[in-house]
Amino acid sequence: MRLYEGTVGEFKRDVLNNEIADIVAKNYLEKIQRKVNESEYRSCESSLRVLKDSLDTPELINNKIVIEYKLPYSERRIDIVLFGKSIDNKDTIVIIELKQWSNNSVKDTEIEGNLEIDYGNHISQSEHPCFQVEAYVIDMNDFIKVFQDTPKIELWWVVFTVIIIPEQKIQFCMLKSFKMQ
Repeated sequence: MRLYEGTVGEFKRDVLNNEIADIVAKNYLEKIQRKVNESEYRSCESSLRVLKDSLDTPELINNKIVIEYKLPYSERRIDIVLFGKSIDNKDTIVIIELKQWSNNSVKDTEIEGNLEIDYGNHISQSEHPCFQVEAYVIDMNDFIKVFQDTPKIELWWVVFTVIIIPEQKIQFCMLKSFKMQ
């Protein structure tokens, strides 16, 4: 399943034209058979706008971007996958996990690797996004190895968190970035 697929240039255009959230919502309805709620829609819109700004480099314009990439042989979905070439012209996949929280909504827990997230109407514990995306990369690497004895594709992963602070400003921070060894 893919809720959006195109080049980084097309993605940037769709964000600038304020169409990206509508495209994702329409495809979500078609593929999941459920409408996105207002909170999901706003989160998608703001997170993808911040992501667009981070991809604002000419070298990425022709790379492929996929939103909500379903892992092969799994029900898990990766928020963003970039497919392209590295600086040294190697095939490269970058897996990006997006999170949008307010400063006061996320706390550490006593359980290592988990976070407590206050969604307003309920509090939930969740795996830290760094561990979540690391598991995606391990699965993706295993899948690639099925077709290649020695993978020629470089896998990178990153977790971006969009933090909304009280003054309605958006702070963008990268929590962790790794290359699969």
